[in-house]
Amino acid sequence: MALSFNMFLIISFICAFNTAEKKAKWKLRKQEDGIRVYTRQTIGSDFKSFRATTTIDAEPKAIMAVLLNLNKVPEWTPDITHARLLREIEEGKEIVYMQYNLPWPINDRDVVFEQQFKREADTLWLCSEYKAGYLPEKQDYTRVEALKGFWKLVDTGSSTHTIYQLHSNPGGKLPAWLVNWKIINAPYKTLHNLRNRVED
Repeated sequence: MALSFNMFLIISFICAFNTAEKKAKWKLRKQEDGIRVYTRQTIGSDFKSFRATTTIDAEPKAIMAVLLNLNKVPEWTPDITHARLLREIEEGKEIVYMQYNLPWPINDRDVVFEQQFKREADTLWLCSEYKAGYLPEKQDYTRVEALKGFWKLVDTGSSTHTIYQLHSNPGGKLPAWLVNWKIINAPYKTLHNLRNRVED
């Protein structure tokens, strides 16, 4: 059976992540309140990737609606103080800008990335990748230098298995050990807040 071009892209994307996962093992770093956070080494980077998982008692489309509501993202995502749409490329694909407030003396960060919504049978994806050179850097912010990840929402019938995975390079001169420590609690709080927001 011939595959459509869009389905080919989706399968290629999923296979790319599965291939990468075979190169390094995930290590469980935090397990609490039904949320698990894993980290692993990333080839070619001192900064680790994280994967956070949980089950949310809601349909995937309800969770995706929260993820796509950029104006409300700062209300439930740790450290993000501003999020806005820069450009809609086509239906389901857009360029997004976000700002992060970090504790003194660390300089605040900002990032520009492309995100794309995808559907595959009973699974919804929201894939993100860093967009270089799209927006001039701001004086009071250090630009994130790399970002790639996804949200994966799998309909299990009565609930949604939710996966949040990301690798990023925060830019500047932050020590890797500090960033690798922070990516344990930040995704935990993100999933905890998302679950409360959707289920309430």
